[in-house]
Amino acid sequence: MAGLWNVTYLSRLEILGLHSLEHRRVFCDLVLCYKIMNGLLDTDIAHVLIVAGYCKTRGHSMKLIKYHCSTVQRSDVLTPYMMI
Repeated sequence: MAGLWNVTYLSRLEILGLHSLEHRRVFCDLVLCYKIMNGLLDTDIAHVLIVAGYCKTRGHSMKLIKYHCSTVQRSDVLTPYMMI
């Protein structure tokens, strides 16, 4: 489709039937998390996703606990993998 250079980004996405980059990134992060949690992906990052061993409140047993870093240097290590 030629001539979309003068159309806004959101209008182009609508015309082409696409999602925004932010939406695609979140979707891919969720798919990656699902694959790791269900053993569909052989990766070393699986030890970072900590599954809560308790379910005292409503919901399901697959709740994740966020890993906390004690130093600033280690806090950026997981950023490319954990954009959830």
